[in-house]
Amino acid sequence: MAAIIAATAVLGLIGPALHTAGELGLGPLAVPLARTFGAALITALIAWRFRPRCLLSPFRSPFFHFLSGLFGVFGTYAASNYGMLHVPLALAVTLFYTAPFWVLLLGHLSGKEPFTAKALASSAIALVGVWIALGSGDGGGCHWLGMLSMVAGGFSYAAYILLGRYGPAATDPLGSFFAMFFWGTAILLPLALITGEFEALVKAPLRAWIPLGFLIVGPTLGSYGLLLFALRHVPGNVTAILSMAEIAFAAFWGYLFLGQRPEPRVWIGAAVIAAAVLLLTASTRAIRRPSASSPE
Repeated sequence: MAAIIAATAVLGLIGPALHTAGELGLGPLAVPLARTFGAALITALIAWRFRPRCLLSPFRSPFFHFLSGLFGVFGTYAASNYGMLHVPLALAVTLFYTAPFWVLLLGHLSGKEPFTAKALASSAIALVGVWIALGSGDGGGCHWLGMLSMVAGGFSYAAYILLGRYGPAATDPLGSFFAMFFWGTAILLPLALITGEFEALVKAPLRAWIPLGFLIVGPTLGSYGLLLFALRHVPGNVTAILSMAEIAFAAFWGYLFLGQRPEPRVWIGAAVIAAAVLLLTASTRAIRRPSASSPE
């Protein structure tokens, strides 16, 4: 669980880094492409040095690895990148963490994780927290496409969590890590070429690679690596709800670096979500590590 909290602290810094990159002319496709390609290159070098067979992992179980790239990279990165550029960070991350609900729903539909009463109650409380954070006004001035993008990012994150726990990553974490970034790059590259964002990335000033470099090493490689490690020990629904700690970190970093002051309702909603975290994790039994002979 400590790995999850550490991952969320770093993930909370995505917003300020995205805003910095955006001010330098990089859009919601250019940034995730840089993150994904950079992570794929670094992971490939590590695999070449220590486990060369992992370089062929994108072509082993290609369907699952393609889905991992689709949801874990394109869905999570591109959708949430767009949303974070148009919605205040604390609210954006709060919407992103509808993810536990999607984990429960997808896990139940796939027969991988049961709809336990505690998990269901925790997700219901968390969704109430999201509703409070959104407020009860008429929506004037809200960027609804940005908000929907954050929810889409949350759905993709949920799918990535389940794929990370029950897919090939359970037995081949390094190979699956590389495969996710390989397929993510393959999906993002043609889209960036069509929209002109690839050209913007190539022509970006050198100082743009300071936030991009941080995004590659920190939230992309560091946080995703910690989450994959956590998923070998903690159920997907617990991982998704514990990850909601990112809301507090995002609010803090947004205030520190961007001067954003979340409205009181956002803090109240975050507190309700924290209550959901406490309910779900109270007296949680240790989960045995998945192995090649176990679907968990």
